[in-house]
Amino acid sequence: MSCLPQIRGFLLLLVLLCGAAVAAEENTHVLIVDLYMNHQRLGETFVLQNNEGQFFVDEPALLYWQVSKPWPEPQTFRGEKYYGIHQFPGATAELNARSMELRVLVPADLLPTRRLGMQNTGLRARSERYGAFMDYEINLQNQDSSTGSSAYGMFRPVVFGPAGNIAADLIYRDEPGSLLTTKLNVLGLTYTRDDPERMRSLRIGDVFSVPGEQARSLRIGGVQLATNFATQPTLITHPLPDFFGQTDVPSALDIYVNGRLSRRENVQPGSYLLEDVPVINGSGQMQVVATDALGRQQIFTQDFYLSTDLLMQGLSDYSVTLGALREEFGLENFRYGDFAATATWRYGLNDNLTVESHGELSADVVMASGSMQYGIEAGGTVSAGLG
Repeated sequence: MSCLPQIRGFLLLLVLLCGAAVAAEENTHVLIVDLYMNHQRLGETFVLQNNEGQFFVDEPALLYWQVSKPWPEPQTFRGEKYYGIHQFPGATAELNARSMELRVLVPADLLPTRRLGMQNTGLRARSERYGAFMDYEINLQNQDSSTGSSAYGMFRPVVFGPAGNIAADLIYRDEPGSLLTTKLNVLGLTYTRDDPERMRSLRIGDVFSVPGEQARSLRIGGVQLATNFATQPTLITHPLPDFFGQTDVPSALDIYVNGRLSRRENVQPGSYLLEDVPVINGSGQMQVVATDALGRQQIFTQDFYLSTDLLMQGLSDYSVTLGALREEFGLENFRYGDFAATATWRYGLNDNLTVESHGELSADVVMASGSMQYGIEAGGTVSAGLG
């Protein structure tokens, strides 16, 4: 008997809550509207409208629009969650009762940032078949009968295939009175195997070492493993400018570099980031002309400075060479001397700062150095090093 008052109180509270819920549903109208978000038609859907003329949309609509969280507290209607458009800062909703079109405008700040990469990627330099070709240059001279005629020639035959390529650099000299022991000399003979996936090449034979900022390039006969960005021809290794903008409605972007149209892009409502816009080396000006779905046009101008001496953030460039120094270059074939080893590594810490380390070892030289290059946004680069 002592529990009866508590049970009665619980039942009374349940009746009051149910009554409040029924009253809330009676104050809410269900509409079937043709829904537009930032001038994009999303089709027919259900929305709620209360007695104050405020509109509510369901959770799938917010997910479809990719509205950034946190969201306001929802209102539950028949087991489903609905969110008031008026509860999002700056958002508006307007109903055309004649056409039953509900046009919702959500500020760009509440929408996600869309990143648009401007670089072309996906192209790889590779050979799937065997073949050969030769570059050449020939020069013949006949001055007079006393000196006679002379002939010069530069030849570069190349044999290539899936396993790599073999290239030779040859020079031919036929001069009257020359003291050369042979008319044909081999300047270099190199086997190269490229690895486009890792952007590197293995070279065996006559190679040039990578000198870095504070050393000189050496002719070495041996083995070299080095970064080779040329295996990905579309890759741009130096930092490129970015452009950030916002739009409340779908817009078309015309991107101009130094007055010339470079590219066109279409963007959806929200913030957008144009990453790595291709520009030319040096200083210049970029203009972005944004034309929205309503025909309104805005022009944004941004100055830039580009240096090919810098590396993009996170990009690494290295070279390791082991072998023997080439001697009597151009006079004798395949003559090598003392052992030599060099290593160079460059890394882009960010788009403005590139660091480098370099080392050399031979019978006469032991050398280590470090340097940095910093890009100034106003224009120019500053280099400093210690060796």
